[in-house]
Amino acid sequence: MENCAIKDSPAPASIARLEEALLRQSRLLAALSDDARKNHSAITALIALAQALVESHPYPAALAKNFLDQIDKVGSAVSSEHAERYRADLQQINSYILDVVNRRPSQ
Repeated sequence: MENCAIKDSPAPASIARLEEALLRQSRLLAALSDDARKNHSAITALIALAQALVESHPYPAALAKNFLDQIDKVGSAVSSEHAERYRADLQQINSYILDVVNRRPSQ
């Protein structure tokens, strides 16, 4: 009876195949991690640039209005699963612009 149970069960994957799969997954994870670091650096640089542009804009109130006018156009390109994050990010950007507007004397 015991031989029958062993004979009918599938053969276990070889250790070499498991090691190869683990190595492929490790390489993929390393590549994804590297891409995430590069993207984070690029996004950080873009945020700093945007802040400098907002801070130095001669008419921040006009910039704020234009930003609000344009967000729906950009939002139409955002997928539904990313819409909530998009709205949160836009609110944060809008708050930053309005903070700059409120710190500047009226023009």
